[in-house]
Amino acid sequence: MQAHRTITLILVAAALITLSATGAFAQTVVTVACSGNAVNDGIALRNAYNGIVGASATSPYVVQPDPCLYDLGTTTLTIRNFIDLIGLGRNDTIITSQVDRGTSPNSGTITVPANVDAELANLTIRNEDTSTCYAVRNASPLFVMEDVILEATCKADAVAFHTVSRARGIDLVLRANVIGEEVAFARAAAFEDVSGNSVISTTLMTATGFACTDGFGAILNRSDANLQNVNIFVECLNATGIDITGNSRPRVSNSTAFVAGIASGTAAGIDVSGVGNVARIFDTRMEVDAGNSGTAYGARNNSSNSSLLLTDVNASALSGGTRIGLQVSAGLATADRSTLEGKTNSLAVSSGATARIGVSKLNGSRSISGTATCVGAYDGSYVAIGTGC
Repeated sequence: MQAHRTITLILVAAALITLSATGAFAQTVVTVACSGNAVNDGIALRNAYNGIVGASATSPYVVQPDPCLYDLGTTTLTIRNFIDLIGLGRNDTIITSQVDRGTSPNSGTITVPANVDAELANLTIRNEDTSTCYAVRNASPLFVMEDVILEATCKADAVAFHTVSRARGIDLVLRANVIGEEVAFARAAAFEDVSGNSVISTTLMTATGFACTDGFGAILNRSDANLQNVNIFVECLNATGIDITGNSRPRVSNSTAFVAGIASGTAAGIDVSGVGNVARIFDTRMEVDAGNSGTAYGARNNSSNSSLLLTDVNASALSGGTRIGLQVSAGLATADRSTLEGKTNSLAVSSGATARIGVSKLNGSRSISGTATCVGAYDGSYVAIGTGC
């Protein structure tokens, strides 16, 4: 819920209910007690939440679980209109499940339906020990999270936060981890926004796992998301900090991405693919490691009808058999007041692609087969680079 509201207390059966009336309208708080038995406490939480009747914009509720572990088993908890779920500390109030997307499509430990006005705050949500999973799956443009940890630990496809509608989040930790048996494709994604246009700020995103073939900090697909002050760490065979695809127009600012590909994999800080993307990246640092024999890109545009626009960005390919600061395989890329670093190439522009570089440091040789323009650019020895880069 977004509006101002107030709070009081009443005891009803296993739940403590609180009412208060000092704000714009009254809010009822249902407090769920902890017995120490995770399964029984999960049942109590579900019953308390689903048992609320009469929640509305003028009569909102908060369900407030005590510090405890609540196990929901294999059934999602579906968030309802005007009923927030707020814990008493994100390291202390923990809700977990084993909800598998294979048997419960479009469901996570927490599932938010379309047009539900509700908030999650001050708790941890986990989904673990299944094949494919979401910690939270959102379909509502009114959904908000604050001071929440989301953890997805699964065998084949783990996504901490998946949204298909605009969501807002601040002070989040999003962790995806692929474990278990070897599979041909095992994906870990901390955040996946599909047509969501979300606003996420002050957030840590991690994607890891010894069975992980493809890891992503954020996947932005048909998304105009705004990521602010986001720190990303990814370590998988193939690793991408932010993957931008499908006619997306995101804005990323004041962020960092530390990306590590394993063995002979490919790693990229920013990777643009598909068509129709315009990616704007500001005040962001990307450091990419691809081991001894992999391929590392600080940033890459791989889309013929897309633009990657870098301003005050450091895109560094630190290790790998091939290390390229900015790879423009197709489309357009610009870099202003930025540093592009790669032992193989600081800048590589393929035939048919275009790069425009202004007042930037290019630390490493350049490979130009397409069109490149440099104005005020210089190399790692601070020697001016000509207009053709």
